[in-house]
Amino acid sequence: MEKQRARLEWLKEGDRNTSFFQAKAKERARSNRITSLMREDGVTVTEQAELKDVAKAFYTNLFTAQDVLELEGILQHVPVKVTDEMKASMNMAFTEKEVERALFMMGASKAPGSDGFTAGFYQLHWDILGPSIASLTS
Repeated sequence: MEKQRARLEWLKEGDRNTSFFQAKAKERARSNRITSLMREDGVTVTEQAELKDVAKAFYTNLFTAQDVLELEGILQHVPVKVTDEMKASMNMAFTEKEVERALFMMGASKAPGSDGFTAGFYQLHWDILGPSIASLTS
């Protein structure tokens, strides 16, 4: 019942800068403090400098790569999504028709490269530029 009454009071008072809101904010700040941590050797530390050192050591150790990684042991649990046939088809050379189809799927105002020419320029002049562009892709 106490929890429900507090919820009703929160709904009534809301986030306005009232004494109720300030009390809740102070209570929340008090409960968010880390007052002690345990080092790896089992000793509990309470001083701010020691707390920083313990936290830093923990996260440094957590995010440091392991010395010996057996990739085969890890990879045996990763399902194979790309088959050899898929790899072969991705490594094939582009045809002129594929390049043309991709270019004409682009919006005319889009720039496919850093040369500043839009896709509309290449689309408009494809009959002249097409063979040269297609020969660059193979």
